[in-house]
Amino acid sequence: SGVCLINYAAENGSINCFKYLLVNHAEHSHDLLIHAVKGGNTEIIQIAHSAMKKLIPSFTTQYWSNQYPKTYTCQFDVYLDCLIIAIKMHRYSLIDWILTQIGDINAVGQLQSHLGQLFYTCARNGNAQAILTLMNYNINVLELLDNSQTQGRSSNRHSHFSTLIRHGFYHFIQFLFQMTNQKQIDYFCINNPSLVIQSQNIKI
Repeated sequence: SGVCLINYAAENGSINCFKYLLVNHAEHSHDLLIHAVKGGNTEIIQIAHSAMKKLIPSFTTQYWSNQYPKTYTCQFDVYLDCLIIAIKMHRYSLIDWILTQIGDINAVGQLQSHLGQLFYTCARNGNAQAILTLMNYNINVLELLDNSQTQGRSSNRHSHFSTLIRHGFYHFIQFLFQMTNQKQIDYFCINNPSLVIQSQNIKI
């Protein structure tokens, strides 16, 4: 499948296999930490994090690679992908840890350029807690839902609502009622009755 053995061990949280491969100098790629976050083993994550910091510079760049396996040229890109995975898997302690690491390289501000991706990941996976954690680090993901901040981007805002409704995330929508302008959500639901029915959630 193209995944090297040590990455595979990290992704499955197999600490004994991981250490065996590490001691025997198994080759690993730039995305070892990402596989470790998927696996969720704290010890593997710490080892992979130390390896990543030695291998990849902390300074951010504008470089983006479509290669697979992906080649990372700065730590921020690795942390961003780790953050997306942690949000998907509802690993709250890891979300907090990753944001702390991003803060340590003074790159929290760069997350503002990825608000759409962050919110979509939270919405797609029903993770409202992650939004609160992001906001605790002054990353206002809900800015996307503010009319004054999203003029000309209403289609993006609607796609965020549709994701929540389609998957029947009633409690997430209630959370947005408390955090943003309810009229925006009400208007969207009224104008998209088929989507509301598709949710199969009687409360919605």
